[in-house]
Amino acid sequence: MTPLRLRMIALGALSSAALLPHLSAMNYGIASFEMIVGITLAVGSGVLLGLISVSRLSFGIILGALIYVILDAFFLTGVAASSAALVWCVMLTPILLKFAPNGIPLAASVFGLIFGLQAFFSPAKPLFAVQAAEVAVDEPKPGFAYLHIVLDEQMSPTATVPGLTPIPAADIVLATYRDNGFKTYAHADSIWPMTFIALTAMFGLTDDLDNFTEDLDRVTHDYSVADNAMVRRLAANGFSTTIIESDYIGLCSDNPTVNCHTYSSRANAAILEEMDLSLWDRLDLMFVNLHEGYAWRGQELFAYRSVVDAVTRLRGYAEPVTRGQVTMTMTGMKILDDLAVTAPNLEPGEALIAHVIAPHYPYVFDRECNFLNLDDWRNPVRYELEPNAARSYVAFWEQSICVHNKIEAILAAVEDRDDIVILIHGDHGARVLSKRPERTRNDLQATFLAIKGPNIAPELLLDTVNLQTTFAEEFNAIFGPD
Repeated sequence: MTPLRLRMIALGALSSAALLPHLSAMNYGIASFEMIVGITLAVGSGVLLGLISVSRLSFGIILGALIYVILDAFFLTGVAASSAALVWCVMLTPILLKFAPNGIPLAASVFGLIFGLQAFFSPAKPLFAVQAAEVAVDEPKPGFAYLHIVLDEQMSPTATVPGLTPIPAADIVLATYRDNGFKTYAHADSIWPMTFIALTAMFGLTDDLDNFTEDLDRVTHDYSVADNAMVRRLAANGFSTTIIESDYIGLCSDNPTVNCHTYSSRANAAILEEMDLSLWDRLDLMFVNLHEGYAWRGQELFAYRSVVDAVTRLRGYAEPVTRGQVTMTMTGMKILDDLAVTAPNLEPGEALIAHVIAPHYPYVFDRECNFLNLDDWRNPVRYELEPNAARSYVAFWEQSICVHNKIEAILAAVEDRDDIVILIHGDHGARVLSKRPERTRNDLQATFLAIKGPNIAPELLLDTVNLQTTFAEEFNAIFGPD
């Protein structure tokens, strides 16, 4: 085999080994458009680099750089190890090639082919990991069903914020509950502006700030509910419960009576197969996900992050911009669509609880639920290169209207049911101004709570209440004290 051909094979194989496992980790399957594009780009780029690296020095530097990328992305942790790997790989590889000009490229080719192709042939995982209940509830079934939807980062439509008066979507969002006969607390302040504290307190039917456990290794969840009084109470009342949760916060706990459906809060490309996206949109998203992974999520590269930080400083901004986990928002929209199908089939004695990470940022949908072009995406102010609070709030409320269009579809699907209790609420505020000096309590913590069911009179309550305390009171009024 000629040296040129060997260089081309080695760099093509290592380019594939650097890219394909990253795509696989984001759950792009073997037959996906992105995986096909990825292997084409990787092999093509490697072959081109092999053609232009005419000297041992240039070939060695490129080969060493690719070896560094693979080591840093998939095997090393910590800045010290990553920076040392970058220096030694780039410096030593050209020297080692002098002593093994064929052996090192051949070894790199074999490793690259094995490491890259095993990722290429890894099938995509399902969007939801399902764990069925181990035992049935051993209590008499009640005469009604229970539907509970948590809208993550849903701000109160009546809470004022700087630079945006009136709220552009207030009437639309409130009409969803007013027109469907809900008792609505339009302004409920959460005890904390973080989900792992706010939501675990609600599942504990308490306002305790410490009702959570943290998994420092992030094996299955980042956080979980410590005392899951809500699930325990539902089982005691005869409910068979299904919970749709994210891997950010475990809501099922270890209760053996619960059917648990868990989705990823990280980049999960499985959702893209469920969305009506153009191939160009999917290509954009692939590069966004790769950038996010190499910069700070999953496959962090010390060299890449250093370049991102340097460019950010040169442009005069305080911190790099993240596009956010767009697939997480997409998954939230998918869950709402699915609920419109499954909710009408709830039988008395069945409970369905869904934690929906929407209208959580990034703001990528307009009010008609059309997916926006990349240039039109918006984020909270802390993630915008050109901060504009009013613009971010408008984008948030546009996406919130989309969410409530889907809520309307769910409510329309069960409008003839008089044997179902429905609770819908947020967990905290929109946090558009989080980490900014001008942040407000309304922005961080103001959300809402809406309840509908037999013997619950429709009304709109505008006074500010405590979310967790009010939720526990309403839950106890429906299901009785513990």
